[in-house]
Amino acid sequence: MLQWADPPEWSNGHAGQLQTFMSGEVGVTLRYHLRSLHIQNCDRLISSPADLAYHAGHAAGFKSALATLDGMASIRSQPEEEVVGVTDDLEWMRSA
Repeated sequence: MLQWADPPEWSNGHAGQLQTFMSGEVGVTLRYHLRSLHIQNCDRLISSPADLAYHAGHAAGFKSALATLDGMASIRSQPEEEVVGVTDDLEWMRSA
């Protein structure tokens, strides 16, 4: 049985390393795959009226996962917690 555990602290150093990874060869390939999966999820949502609730939940969950990755790659300044860089939850996938 899975139990909730507090995740380890995520720092600006981690965010910078994630940005570096996402701008490297493997990260760029991963972004293209994630973007393609997001588009496929949206297409399924539009073209499957019989399973609308399921596909809407799946598409929303996938987009939330992408937004989480985007948020983890954002550098935050102290103490205002101001985000520096991309703020759109999918912009990091479009920038190459």
